[in-house]
Amino acid sequence: KKKRFALLLALVMVLTGVLAGCGSGGDGESGESGDSTIKIGLVQLVGIRESIISQLEEDGYTDGVNVTIDYQNAQNEQANLKTICQNFVADESDIIIAISTPAAQAAYGETKDIPIIFSAVTDPVAAGLVEDFDAPGGNITGTSDLVSADRIMELARQITPDIKTIGAL
Repeated sequence: KKKRFALLLALVMVLTGVLAGCGSGGDGESGESGDSTIKIGLVQLVGIRESIISQLEEDGYTDGVNVTIDYQNAQNEQANLKTICQNFVADESDIIIAISTPAAQAAYGETKDIPIIFSAVTDPVAAGLVEDFDAPGGNITGTSDLVSADRIMELARQITPDIKTIGAL
């Protein structure tokens, strides 16, 4: 059940452009009590949690009903991230969703067993989260917010072939 949920979460997040997911093995139950509620630890430095929770609800996963979301905001204090992630591990979260590079690094530093799904990470390879973005391996995966200037220019030329001037922020 955990693996199916993680795969569904991955699909949901890829389709919404927010996150991608990873699966974990398991016996089909959450926790030692056999409770079928899935525990999700969600940590952010700053973030987009509303989009994640909204998409989960659209797909039938409602906090307090069939998932328990332990939302923790580090209040833009990186020092809080380690403690939050340590608590997720101690609480035996089934999945950790990390929003931002520092949040993902903190989660990855605390566990190699619990699946971690990251978003808002510009370069997961340079951040030491994955060795190869196309095949992340291990217990971590997600999406990058890296924007390719070459692809943007290619699209701009397709949309407006006579383009003369481009402004960029």
